[in-house]
Amino acid sequence: MDNNKKVSLEFKKIELCARDKIKEIFYRQDYRLCDFTVGGLYMWTDYFDYSYCIRGDTLFIAGNDVTQADEKAFALPVGDAPLEASVGLMLEYAKEHCGGKLNLNCIPEDKIDFFAENYNAEIIEVVDWEDYLYSAKSLATLTGHIYNKKRNRVNLFSRNYENYVFESITPQNIDGVLSFLDKYSENKEDETALAVYENRQTNAIMRDFFSWGFEGAALYVDGKVIGFTAAEIIGDTMFVHIEKADSSFEGAYQTINYLFAKGMLEKYNIEYINREEDVGDSGLRQARLSYNPVKILKKFKVIIRNEKQ
Repeated sequence: MDNNKKVSLEFKKIELCARDKIKEIFYRQDYRLCDFTVGGLYMWTDYFDYSYCIRGDTLFIAGNDVTQADEKAFALPVGDAPLEASVGLMLEYAKEHCGGKLNLNCIPEDKIDFFAENYNAEIIEVVDWEDYLYSAKSLATLTGHIYNKKRNRVNLFSRNYENYVFESITPQNIDGVLSFLDKYSENKEDETALAVYENRQTNAIMRDFFSWGFEGAALYVDGKVIGFTAAEIIGDTMFVHIEKADSSFEGAYQTINYLFAKGMLEKYNIEYINREEDVGDSGLRQARLSYNPVKILKKFKVIIRNEKQ
């Protein structure tokens, strides 16, 4: 064996057994992007065919490119290794496995200068995968004229369903949440392939809910679940990974959003809520914008064809 030979990155399929280690590394970063959360990773792991490599104490994620599904791409490495060293390892991998072209996906805006200054890099903004970041206090209070419509919807729900209950998801009530999700899924079979996939992953996560370390809550009317939500908290930010409701109950979504934000702000004193991307859905985009984000977290695709400028 040649002990001087460089050890290349070796990627493995992402499975549940790797979750705790991946989570531990993710929880050290502060990008506030959903791409650096364990829930965000596992929610999309099959869709993008993600795989991972942990080298030293740095996590590398590989998968299908967001704009060219037949090409491999990499996430920004997370961990203790200097970024330049990690990019060097990915460039070596790209030479051997990707024809020399290194695609990087979902790169935070504050890292763009690094790539522009150090590499012959093409940088492309990927609008459909931007995250919407909100003030936790604003969503938990709905104060100000900008939230008049949201408050009206919450108040309407409260008037129409005076016996509603909103409570945390526990081992005692999870069966009701899963029953609601089964019915919800049955009514969504005519949706896009992307929506069907997201719904399937939601089922998988919720059926193993308590192993994830997430927060969750369910909304009841007449003793039956009509909606629920689940989120992951990293530092000062809550990432809402899942939110489902029976839209025939007018104001249900707004009520879940408001009450969950209120409860999590009281429990964790969070500063921000990330409601994630709109994946190019115009209706979802309008809904995201209607809650007045404090910032839209831009993401970029970076293409490097040569190591250095």
